[in-house]
Amino acid sequence: MNLKSFKCEKCGASDIVYQLRFYYIIGLIFYSFKNGRDHFRCEEHKGIRVGWFEIVTCLFLGWWAHHAFLWNIEALASNFRGGIIVNANVSSVSEIQSLIKVLGVKEMRTVEKTVLAILKKGDEAIKPLIEALGANKDPQVRLYSAYLLGEYENPLAKEGLQKIGLKDKDSEVRKQVIKSLTFEKK
Repeated sequence: MNLKSFKCEKCGASDIVYQLRFYYIIGLIFYSFKNGRDHFRCEEHKGIRVGWFEIVTCLFLGWWAHHAFLWNIEALASNFRGGIIVNANVSSVSEIQSLIKVLGVKEMRTVEKTVLAILKKGDEAIKPLIEALGANKDPQVRLYSAYLLGEYENPLAKEGLQKIGLKDKDSEVRKQVIKSLTFEKK
């Protein structure tokens, strides 16, 4: 499936959609089977209820073989945490602004992929990052915006960090702004 065609299976939203993977395990004495199913959900509709089929399958059929028993513990742990975020699709008009919203997600792998995606956008990401640094309510988004602005050698990025970032109310964001301003690429 093409990344641009992700839509929430529940509401049809396509702004920010997560590809969640839930695993199910079947163990029958000498036979073990492990598989995952992907679900596409927006922020509002993700959670453990999405993977109810996989959770129930693990609870009833996942304990009956040696390998399955071990896989089952791992699968249940990830399923009860809401699945594994495999991918995040962003397909709104302002792709960079949507990517910046994803920086507020608590799943670290998703944030790392998002940081790389924003860096690939080049200098066109600087203005939306400055806007996020100054206006976003989530301190995690502002912190990552400050980090990303420090990765650009463009004077506009440094100016945004100085004018907006140093005035941030969150001390961790201000620390990151200072690191970004003093960081020199080799």
